[in-house]
Amino acid sequence: MNFDMTKADLVSYDVHIAVITETHLKQRHADHFAAIDGYSLFRRDRAGRKGGVVAVYVSSQMSATVWTCPSDSSSAVRATMGARLRCS
Repeated sequence: MNFDMTKADLVSYDVHIAVITETHLKQRHADHFAAIDGYSLFRRDRAGRKGGVVAVYVSSQMSATVWTCPSDSSSAVRATMGARLRCS
């Protein structure tokens, strides 16, 4: 994955949420290696296998948390964006 190109695309297209698969990040790669200013990074590394890593970038304009399913301990990223409606 080319992080410079990804950063340029996220910023130039004003992307709010990006899900990227097959990043080839490994557990030894710290989050700051893949960090992009203005975005929170959530990632799911594969233990003991090559490839398959998923990275989710969420714009700082949104609120995002990791949600864990109580029944099977799987996890997901939950992102919300506040909206203000203006009535005339």
